[in-house]
Amino acid sequence: MRDTKRQVVRSYRRRQIAKLIIWVAAIILIFVLAVCITAKVMINSGYRNLRQNATSTVPTMTEIEESTTDADMDEDAEPEWQEGYIRYNGEVYAYNEDILTFLIMGIDKKGEVKTNKNATSGGQSDAIFLLAANPHNRTLNIYAVDRNTMTEINMVGAGPGGMDVTGEAQIAIQHGFGDGKEGSCELTRDAVSRLLFDLPIHGYVSVNYSAIPTINDKVGGVEVPVTEDIAGQVSGWSVGDTVTLKGKEAITYVKWRDTSSFESARMRLYRQKEYLTNFVVAAKSAMKQDMTMPVKLYNDIKSYVVTDMSVDEIAYLGTELMSYSFNADNISTMPGETIMGEEFEEFYPDMDKVKAQIIEIFYEKVDMGE
Repeated sequence: MRDTKRQVVRSYRRRQIAKLIIWVAAIILIFVLAVCITAKVMINSGYRNLRQNATSTVPTMTEIEESTTDADMDEDAEPEWQEGYIRYNGEVYAYNEDILTFLIMGIDKKGEVKTNKNATSGGQSDAIFLLAANPHNRTLNIYAVDRNTMTEINMVGAGPGGMDVTGEAQIAIQHGFGDGKEGSCELTRDAVSRLLFDLPIHGYVSVNYSAIPTINDKVGGVEVPVTEDIAGQVSGWSVGDTVTLKGKEAITYVKWRDTSSFESARMRLYRQKEYLTNFVVAAKSAMKQDMTMPVKLYNDIKSYVVTDMSVDEIAYLGTELMSYSFNADNISTMPGETIMGEEFEEFYPDMDKVKAQIIEIFYEKVDMGE
C-alpha cells in the first residue's frame, strides 16, 4: 500500500515538474519573442526616422552639362527624362535616394561635452567624414573632407554687435561657432551639405577626443601601420611597423600632427583613413560576438558624444551595416590644393573632381533606352 502511495506521489511530482519545465520554457520563449519583436520594431522605426531626417531631398547639381546640345534635350529621344537627373560625360545619372549618409566629426576638445560660454568656443572639428551606406550594392563608403577646406561658414555672433555673419574660412572652424552641442553640429552639417552640392545628410555624430580610447578598446584595439610622420610619438613606434592601438595610443595616432610641417593636417588625414579602415573591420568582428555592442558603446561614451540619432536608429544601423562590405578602396579623400594663407593653411578643393566623386558614390547610371 505504501509503495503504491509512493508511486502515486512520485508520478504526481514528475507531472508537476514537467508542467513547471513547460511553463518556464514558455515564459522564456515569450520573452525571446518579445525581445525579437521589440528589436524588429526598433529597427523598422529607426529606418523610417533616418529617412525623414535628411537635410534635403536630392543634391542640387546642374541637371544638364553645358555641353549638352538641343538634340540631347529632345523629348522624343529621352521620353523618360525626370527632374533631378544629371548628364555627366555623356551618361545620365540619378541620385540614389536609398543611400543613408551620416556626418562623423572628431572634435578637438577634452572631457565631456558641455555648453559653450561664448559663440566661438565650440571646439574645431579636426576630423570630418561622411559615411554613406548603399543598400543597393550593400557597401559602405567614407568620404573624407579636409579640415582646412575653404568654404562659406556661418560665423554666429562674430559680426558688429554680436550679429551673425557669413564668410569664407576653414570648415573645421564652423563647429566652434555654436553651442558646442547640437547647434555646433547642425552648423557643420549644413556647411558640409552646402559644400557638396546640398548633399542629403541623414544624421550626425560628434565625438570629443577623450572618448577615443574607450571606442578603440571596445572593439579590441585597432591595428594600424606606423607612418613616417607619426613614428617616435609613442615609445617603440618605428616607420613600417604595424601596431595594435590600445587606450590613449589611439588618440595620438588620429589626433597628433606637427603644426610646423606644411600640410600636416593632410598627412594626418591619411592616418585617420588607415584608422577608419581597420576600425570598421574590428567593429564588425566585435559585433559578430555581441550584436548589442553599438548600443553598449553609445551608453559608455554618451557624455562625450553629440548625435541626432535615437537608440532605435542606432539599433537599426548596428544590425543593417553588419552585412555591408568595406575596404580601403571605399574611402575617398577630397582632391584639391593646400596653400599657406596669411596665418593658417588653406585647402581649396577641385570641385570638378569633387563632383565626379559625388556622382560615383551617390548616383547610379540611368538606362535611357537610347
